[in-house]
Amino acid sequence: MAKTSARGSFNIFWGLAISTIISAISLVILGQILEPAEYGIVAIALVAPQFITIFTDLGINSAIVKYTAQFRAEDKSDQIKKFLTSGIAFQVI
Repeated sequence: MAKTSARGSFNIFWGLAISTIISAISLVILGQILEPAEYGIVAIALVAPQFITIFTDLGINSAIVKYTAQFRAEDKSDQIKKFLTSGIAFQVI
């Protein structure tokens, strides 16, 4: 169970790191394309979504990794499907 949990956490970490790098590169490219006044408007428009992003995790990813590994170790595959569905639905909402 520990190996599965560690592997899942590692994958989540790298996914987040790659996402951050892609966002940074896209902002640099956008900064080169737009003029300063237009870039300022884009920066102001992105404040709210970025602020909301800070509070979206709430530990759900860690819980999904932990309980998926636990249910797999306990051979409760029916619980895995229910748990993943509810976790993904909560993330989307």
